[in-house]
Amino acid sequence: MAVVWVKRGDEALRFPLDGSKLMVGAIARHWGLDPDSLRIGDCALVPGPDGNSMLSLDDIAAMIQDQGDGSSRDQALLITGRRCSAATYEHPPVQDLIRQKDEKDLVARKRQRREAAESRRYKAFMSNVAGLWSYVKELEPEGMKPEQVRSVLQSRVSKMVARLHFVEGDDEPSDDNYRGLAALVKPDGSCFTAAVCCDRSSTSGKHVLVFPDPPLVYECVVTYEEAIEQLAILTPTKPVSFNYCINWTDWVARSGDAYSWKRDPESGDIKCVAGIFLEDRTLTTGECVPYRMVMLPVESTVEVGAPVLDDEGSLGGVVVEFEEIPARDTRSTKKKKKGERRLDQTAIRDKFQRRVEDDPDFGKALEAGLTHRKAVVYVGCVDIAGLMTVCYDWTKAHPLKEYIITPSKALLHLGMHCLYCFEVIIDCR
Repeated sequence: MAVVWVKRGDEALRFPLDGSKLMVGAIARHWGLDPDSLRIGDCALVPGPDGNSMLSLDDIAAMIQDQGDGSSRDQALLITGRRCSAATYEHPPVQDLIRQKDEKDLVARKRQRREAAESRRYKAFMSNVAGLWSYVKELEPEGMKPEQVRSVLQSRVSKMVARLHFVEGDDEPSDDNYRGLAALVKPDGSCFTAAVCCDRSSTSGKHVLVFPDPPLVYECVVTYEEAIEQLAILTPTKPVSFNYCINWTDWVARSGDAYSWKRDPESGDIKCVAGIFLEDRTLTTGECVPYRMVMLPVESTVEVGAPVLDDEGSLGGVVVEFEEIPARDTRSTKKKKKGERRLDQTAIRDKFQRRVEDDPDFGKALEAGLTHRKAVVYVGCVDIAGLMTVCYDWTKAHPLKEYIITPSKALLHLGMHCLYCFEVIIDCR
């Protein structure tokens, strides 16, 4: 690397050249001078944005003849300049460039730390929370048929669907005080059901949930959603704990086919029922009750308060009522209200014509569902003010900053790891 001898007072030093240019910023920093004030004789060493001289060494040497050319200690360039404070050793343009680079590096490091923290938090979430709805993993294989999905939901989710009873005095839950079904959506025993399943007027009775497997009975408090009037929230009066619940997320789930539940009137068992989502612009309206949707059960019907799940195991909503499906809607256009649902067998068959042609089994299921002439209306459990999702609770209790590893945390982790290794070595000896 080419160098140049530079002298100030009695001190002479060699400085590297950046190409053919003097590193004015480096020279000024060494002697504590203002870069803009550096000169050799009457030649000002004007620094550029990169901190180097605007002129080459040869140009400078030509301008200061007989004052040395910097080739040796004896021929050192004699530098003069105005002293400045330590804070201004850097040439301002150079400071700007360095600061911009530092800021970019800082932003990049923060982004990397954030991404790493998000990854660590997601792994912690999956380890601590996702196990509550482990049945979802069983539904992941592609190409699962509706009967296979229903089999998984029957064996894994039916225990999360409870019977709701309204009992008075010392009465026990029975068929006489049975009101409907409810969906367990949080491990603390919180459930969703239809508002029509609850008694708003009585002051002496109590609402009781009965879970089948393992058997569990507890009293609950009922609250109602203002935005979604047909939905009710059930929370235990005393602490209870489950290690599972239905996968409830804060958006309207609707993937593939639909599934809901009914109660066998003889055995009392909770049975999963397959169905078909009927949501479509031609069949529903965006002007009806918020998140109000329709499914068509393939076999028999389902019960009020029962959950509606998609084939990924996510909660789509809760059954609130039923709607008759006529063979054809014979009303004239003038008699129909703007945005009113046009739900009849002809419209449904037209909607699914292409799918029936591609999948004969689906066609059989559709016809089986239409024979009952009854659709299920359910409301989506979205934007619920009275109950937060498991994901929200966990995320709030575990902010991202807990998973950001700062240098001090990294040293602490390293120290703990070294201590562990030392203890292992001692134990081995």
